[in-house]
Amino acid sequence: MLKNRKFLKILIILSIIFLTFESAGYYLGSRDVSFSNKGNLGRENGKMSLNALKARNSALKQRLKSLTPDEIYIVIDTGRNMLYLKRGNGKIREAVISAGSGSILKDPAGKRQWIFDTPRGEYHVQTKYLAPAWTRPDWAFIEEGEAIPKDPRKRVEEGVLGESGLATRTSRLFILQPA
Repeated sequence: MLKNRKFLKILIILSIIFLTFESAGYYLGSRDVSFSNKGNLGRENGKMSLNALKARNSALKQRLKSLTPDEIYIVIDTGRNMLYLKRGNGKIREAVISAGSGSILKDPAGKRQWIFDTPRGEYHVQTKYLAPAWTRPDWAFIEEGEAIPKDPRKRVEEGVLGESGLATRTSRLFILQPA
C-alpha cells in the first residue's frame, strides 16, 4: 500500500515535458524559418544564423534539463498516442494510449457539442481507482446513434476502462505555441 501511495504521489508533470520537447523539436528542425525572438541577435535578413541557432539549441537543452524531474513522472505524447513512464531522462515503461482526436460531435438537437481534445498541462495524481466502471455520458450514446437512457443504471459499463484509473488535479497549464 505504501509503495502504491508513493508511486501515485510522484506521478507528476504529464505534459509539460512533452510540450517542452515539442517546442525544442520545432526549433531544431527549422534552420531557415524566421523566429519571433526579442531583438535581432544572430539574424540575417530576418532569419536566424546557424551559430545563433546552435546557441539557442544549447540554451533549450539546458532549459529542458532543468525542467526534467528526478522523480518518476508520466509524459503523454498525443501525436504518437504514447504514454511514457520516466525517471529523469530514462524511460521505465511505455504504453499505447488513445489521445483526443480533436473532433467535434454535435448534438442532433443542436443544443450541445463536445470537442475531443486531450488537455495539456501539468497534473498531479490524487487517487487511483481499481477496476473503474465507466458511466457513459450523453455524447457516448449520441455518437453510437442510441437513445439517451433515463435510468442511470443503464449508463454504467464494467471492464471497459482497464484495470485501474488515475484521478488528477491541475497544477499549472502551459500552452506553448511555436514562435
